[in-house]
Amino acid sequence: TAELPEGGTLVNSIIDSDGSYESFGCNSWSRAHASVDGTLEKVSCDRTDLYDVPAGQVFSLPYVQATIAKKVRVYAGDAGTGLDPIHVTLKGRINPEAPWESIGSGDLEYSNNNARNVRSNAVFIESTYESGDVNYTYAEVDFPSNNAVYSDYKVTFSATRKYEETRLQFAEVEIPGMLLPPPPTPPPSLSPSVSPSKVPSASPTLNPTDSTTAELPEGGILVNSIIDSAGSYLPFGCNTWSRAWASVDGSLEKFHCDRTDLQDVPAGQVFSPPYVQATIAKKVRVYAGDANANVSPIDVTLEGRVNPEAPWESIGSGDLEYSNNNARNVRSNAVFIESTYESGDVNYTYAEVDFPSNNAVYSDYKVTFSATRKYEETRLQFAEVEIPGMLLPPPPTPPPSLLPSVSPSVPPTAYPTHPPTPSPTAAVADNAQAVNTVLYPGSVESFGCSRTVRAGSAIAPTTEKFFCDHLDMPTQDGIWVDSLTFSPAHGKLSVAKDLRLYTHNNCANCDCVDYLLEGRVDASSAWEEIGSGDFPWRDQAICRNSRGITINSTFESGDSDLCYDSVGFPSHSTPYLDYKYTCRRTRKNHRYHQVGRIELAGYILE
Repeated sequence: TAELPEGGTLVNSIIDSDGSYESFGCNSWSRAHASVDGTLEKVSCDRTDLYDVPAGQVFSLPYVQATIAKKVRVYAGDAGTGLDPIHVTLKGRINPEAPWESIGSGDLEYSNNNARNVRSNAVFIESTYESGDVNYTYAEVDFPSNNAVYSDYKVTFSATRKYEETRLQFAEVEIPGMLLPPPPTPPPSLSPSVSPSKVPSASPTLNPTDSTTAELPEGGILVNSIIDSAGSYLPFGCNTWSRAWASVDGSLEKFHCDRTDLQDVPAGQVFSPPYVQATIAKKVRVYAGDANANVSPIDVTLEGRVNPEAPWESIGSGDLEYSNNNARNVRSNAVFIESTYESGDVNYTYAEVDFPSNNAVYSDYKVTFSATRKYEETRLQFAEVEIPGMLLPPPPTPPPSLLPSVSPSVPPTAYPTHPPTPSPTAAVADNAQAVNTVLYPGSVESFGCSRTVRAGSAIAPTTEKFFCDHLDMPTQDGIWVDSLTFSPAHGKLSVAKDLRLYTHNNCANCDCVDYLLEGRVDASSAWEEIGSGDFPWRDQAICRNSRGITINSTFESGDSDLCYDSVGFPSHSTPYLDYKYTCRRTRKNHRYHQVGRIELAGYILE
């Protein structure tokens, strides 16, 4: 057994749905995302005439996470045993350009006498590093001697139990192993890229005069900022800092840096967008804080790199000349900045430096401020940093499956009209069960997302978050809209009384602020509106919940120990079987829609 490094964390799986998953070896795939969604929803691969062609998936972990694989687990599907994979090979590589290296292979021998697992995206697997979930059928191959570090993994199945079977199916793949801590290299602050030799002029010069405009690739999306709070943000050059997250939260809450005795040391932040997003930076914007103008940065340098191991490369620099005669912005985490690629929010004071000739592609960015307006000032403060630029589409090589869990041509709203069941009387509570949510357990389907992560977590009883990516999806009047439909497992009619949303762990701008709730009495009937409008938190500061916290709520109230918002329907009394929740706008029309949990408190009719 190979010794593992100190400081790592052993986990049930080093791959999950936050990363990408690229399928191969099949004529077509169904529900490729289900291999890493943590549930018993199954993956299906059509292998007609491909019996001797290996099939599987390539998993690329988010945030360039260094890992060590120790095992592979495969959970059986719900169909016949002839469809089960019976042999697995695992390979790894350190990045997408590196060659695959063999970790090991072995036969898959399933537990529970090959009993079938129920198929459901609402049945969650509870496993550990040491053991798979013993409640369900799975097979495992160990690699005790492996201690090689990789970021990407390739899982290959060479055969099904029945050779001539045209389908390959399974419910889940886990790779138990170790997540390694970041390398002990010094942070960016210890090697500043700008070292001013003298005090900057009190009269900043104009922006750089480079007038060449570089052509941008086709297919990209120009956005107000290619960095946001869904990524990481590492400050440097400060003795201490406060509210580092405020630099990318989309509001006028301010970032604060203590620079006592560090006046000649550059300060700033390193931003790493999530999901290894390829981007091109075209500008830098800085919004002023609420304190006096002397604490504002007056010069900015932008650098980029393709990954955390690559060197920083210069994009450009320039003086920051603020709008509105340097007027101060109010400090508030409930005042949101409404900017575009073309312009900052003209209602507030900001400065901008353009890089028209830049077309270099990076993933990480380093924003450095060399001085404040008053040289001897011990503080550096500002409200927000934006890097307007382009989000690039995936490369033309076969991309990971970005299809939604269900991909109908239109959302399922155009069913024939069917008369609803007559409304119950006001005495519904006398012959019904009051519950904290009528939705769980049940099945969940998403619409309007180019990529859905953990759809089942939208109703599961924890704050593990649901994630929807709107990239490349059509908009309604410029607004991204997505929906979730719920089919409760109890199969009974219910009456909705209170809709609750629990916050996820980050990105306040990814919260839904405008909703539509609908119900229907059966699958052939039309959706009917129950309620719609703004959540009260639309223009308010709202706290965040850590991921994975168990929620303890009741019919009367959400969990008072957690952060949530709710809207009630006191006069509603029409019973429905299925429900449809539509997010008609996130707080900043954000590319991502995220939520910790959705509860629909109500009555289940007996």
